[in-house]
Amino acid sequence: INHLYVHISSNLSSGKIQLNGQEIPTGQFDGILFAPSKLTALSPAGYIFKEWKMNGTCIGTDSILTIDSLFAEDAISLQAVFKPNEKNMRPNVGSAHIFINEISSRNDLYVNEFDNKSCWVELFNPTNRDIDLAGMFISNDRNNLKKYKIPSVNDKSVTIIPAHGHCIIWCDGRETTTQIHAPFRLSNTDGSCFILQTADASWTDSLVYCQQPRWTSFGRYPDGANHTCLFNRPTIGTFNFLCTFNSENFCYNTDYQETIKGDANKDGIVDISDVLTIVDHVLGKRNTTFDYVNSDVNDDGLIDIIDVMCLLDIILNHH
Repeated sequence: INHLYVHISSNLSSGKIQLNGQEIPTGQFDGILFAPSKLTALSPAGYIFKEWKMNGTCIGTDSILTIDSLFAEDAISLQAVFKPNEKNMRPNVGSAHIFINEISSRNDLYVNEFDNKSCWVELFNPTNRDIDLAGMFISNDRNNLKKYKIPSVNDKSVTIIPAHGHCIIWCDGRETTTQIHAPFRLSNTDGSCFILQTADASWTDSLVYCQQPRWTSFGRYPDGANHTCLFNRPTIGTFNFLCTFNSENFCYNTDYQETIKGDANKDGIVDISDVLTIVDHVLGKRNTTFDYVNSDVNDDGLIDIIDVMCLLDIILNHH
């Protein structure tokens, strides 16, 4: 047969799968595929690919699987299986220094797995090895450095920060399951701090931050450096960058510029061209004038078809 119904999944919530070169957004797929189709399993930090399973039985250990006419059944279930990469793990002690890289104490852009726009902290691993954060301590209290111990969870990729990579800690009182959560919230006041310390106290990193206006964050530039800045565009989970800054003090000009909600192409006018700009973004097309904050019309932290519908409603009701 040249088509069949397929359920595709991973044994890890953080395991990524590509279908014909495109990442499956939720990590799961249910639908009809036409042969030939190619699946590629991408290992998360701290794991390596083990095998593909079809209906619970191993059918191959190559991370690339081609679905072709050899699959004679009308419906199949495929699972990418990953296992811990023990050889590439480094204990969370000694010289493996992790940096507190970026802090958002007034997050109004990004949502976590609970669909909440909570405060967050980004950590950066400058080393060449993956590092497990489980057992380390985090705190927002200078007098209590061991306020919260990052727990171990079944999915080790949740607490592993990849080499030269980033990891997010949500400060909202939620339980750590698929992402790390702290039981405390961040204060959005000048002189507040966040502290990270290893289990054996061999090193400690801290970052003192300032009060943050809406849609900004505070952190190191470049990643892991001693210089700190107020960023006018947060960069959660990726490298920090500057748009405009004062070269004398290496800090952002904190004069806040008002934005126009819906002005996706930043031309100062909200019209049908902004709708097309958001549609292009949803379809994966790059646009150098695209503005993320203005395009999030319904303020849910996502840019999707709902923003297009909301923007159309705004335009139609104003004409």
